[in-house]
Amino acid sequence: MFPRRRIAAPLLAACTAALLTLTACGGGPDPARGPTGAPAEVAIATSGTWITTFAPLWAAAPEMAEIEQKYGTTISYPGFGKGNDALTAMLGGSAAVCNCSFNTALKAALAKDQLAYVVNINKGAGTVAVAATRFETERGTDIAAFDGGTWGFTSAGSISEISLRLAAEHAGIDWSVQDTIAVGGMSAFVPALQSGRVDIAMMDVASAAQAIEDGVGYPVLNTNDLSVFGPIGGTLLGNGLVLPEAFLNDYPELSQDLVNAVVTGLGRVRDVTDPDELLALMPPGFREARADSPTFAREWAFTRPAFLSTDGSSSDQEFRDTTAHGDFGEGELSSPRAGRFLDNSLVDQAYQQLGLPRPVVEPQSTP
Repeated sequence: MFPRRRIAAPLLAACTAALLTLTACGGGPDPARGPTGAPAEVAIATSGTWITTFAPLWAAAPEMAEIEQKYGTTISYPGFGKGNDALTAMLGGSAAVCNCSFNTALKAALAKDQLAYVVNINKGAGTVAVAATRFETERGTDIAAFDGGTWGFTSAGSISEISLRLAAEHAGIDWSVQDTIAVGGMSAFVPALQSGRVDIAMMDVASAAQAIEDGVGYPVLNTNDLSVFGPIGGTLLGNGLVLPEAFLNDYPELSQDLVNAVVTGLGRVRDVTDPDELLALMPPGFREARADSPTFAREWAFTRPAFLSTDGSSSDQEFRDTTAHGDFGEGELSSPRAGRFLDNSLVDQAYQQLGLPRPVVEPQSTP
């Protein structure tokens, strides 16, 4: 269903000759060229800095260094507070590549921009439901027991809100009558739980690990675990590398090498259970950001299942599961642009070029 795409030659010629705008050509102005003709810098815009959910990207540091040497380029990872901002950076031309959430990038692709989601980094919502410790004995992990309580998430429409709503509705709760609070940034989760402002919140894994380590909360549901969340929300496509089609066409070998690096990084981390062993695989910046080993051990335990259910590719069913929870119209998802967005061909080629056996992933589980 998702063939490799090529922008028609007349369109490329028109874009090159007329120096058309970003939204018309699917990319910003051509970046400065290095000695090999590749961009002098390949900026991979990402949400946050050294986020554990993106471990395959960080674990690919040796391969990224080889790419820098091969092409005479520099690879950087500008971090942004929100995924939307990372996507905007790529669309605006200040970044070449985006480590973006699937639905966020697909929405942009459906609007105007010619984009391709070329390798999946994680599956699942990337969140953990954590409840205040005062409820642990009485309610445990029974989400239905929180009916009538106060529910926290980052913002309306966020994956934090969506995954919390799905969990509540799966437990038979009428979400429309619940007391919900958008706490804002991820740093507000632990204080909101500690102060009693919320009874239960759907947090990022780092906040969840910190809340538990501090004795403020306890885990109720890990959306990264397909065996648990699959029956609730299906198999959700998380973040992945998104490239403008213009970049794919201008730098096909570089694009393939970037995907090869991420596939290698994924294989490097997916079977690691020991958090100390995982840290040893990571670049210095990641290790410094995770200096609190007890907290990271919890964080890794929450995160690792997100890699067991992916080999870097994405299926038709996962496309349907993921877009079912996005703001898409029926006509949008059946459009040619939707069909062109998901491209598994570079992942398929990566396993061939690298000579790696394709890992056995967790079976899909749908609601």
